[in-house]
Amino acid sequence: MNFDKGKIYTMILVAIVPIIIVYLFLSKFMIAGVTPGEVKE
Repeated sequence: MNFDKGKIYTMILVAIVPIIIVYLFLSKFMIAGVTPGEVKE
């Protein structure tokens, strides 16, 4: 079986990069939503 590794790696990259970008943009909101709940006085 002969696979074109370039195409496979490109498709993997196309699938993963948007997930990483969305995580980087939303991580501050997720962290901000979690931190108020853990503060107990």
